[in-house]
Order: sequence, then structure tokens, then C-alpha cells
Amino acid sequence: MRTSGTTAITRTISPAYKLLIADVIDGKVYAVPRGIMAAGNVMQGSRGGVDLPKQDIDRVKSHLAKYYKKIGEDAPWERG
Repeated sequence: MRTSGTTAITRTISPAYKLLIADVIDGKVYAVPRGIMAAGNVMQGSRGGVDLPKQDIDRVKSHLAKYYKKIGEDAPWERG
């Protein structure tokens, strides 16, 4: 796991950011597949789920689903 460059950011991240899907690589922020998958699993209840207002859940799932499509996967809640 790459930690250089991210430690300072992690310390300053607002508690409002609950589903971290990105990392800083060579000074740029990138969404990372494992972060996307971890966030998707948390939205499905893994690791105790996430404490979000009910009105935000569909919006968060929609946003994550777009990232899943970019990596060629279906979001867990879209699988049959």
C-alpha cells in the first residue's frame, strides 16, 4: 500500500467523507478500483455498513455505480 503523500491528507479529511475511493498517486488524485469495490461493499452492509441519511443513499449508490461501469463491473446492488 502506498502511504507517501497520503498521510497528511488522511489526517485532514473531514469526517463527512465516509467512503474513500481515491488515493494520491504521483501528486494526482485517482479513484482506485479496490476503493470503489470496498465502498460498494460497505453500501451493501459490509463492515457494519455506513451511517448516511436515507435521502443520500440512492445518490451515493448512483455515483458509485458510475465508477463501477468505468472499471467494467456491475455494482453489487445491480447484480442479479
